Amino acid sequence: FKNVVFDSVHVNDTVGAAVSALVIDRGENISITNSTANNTINTGFDDPGFAIPYTLAAFYVQGKNIQLFKCQANGTKDLHDGVFSTGAQVGSFFQRSFDVYLRECQFNDTYG
Repeated sequence: FKNVVFDSVHVNDTVGAAVSALVIDRGENISITNSTANNTINTGFDDPGFAIPYTLAAFYVQGKNIQLFKCQANGTKDLHDGVFSTGAQVGSFFQRSFDVYLRECQFNDTYG
């Protein structure tokens, strides 16, 4: 994805196995502003064929030149305690990313 703009996007109460509220993989020039992702909740799965650890995040963005301004994520939780609950539970996740800018963002009540 290139030159993507999210403004005033609200993704709340996302529930499922290895979920994230907003996902952009291999993006470039991504802007996310005035957006929320609350109550992103993993219920878990135990699939031995899916042995890759997962990451649960409210904002899961990978790429370069990423801006996250005035965003909020509350209640990112992993409620599963099975064998495959080995990923990270975070408000924002920028693995393999370059030039990431966050301003006036808030992430609360994150655990798993």
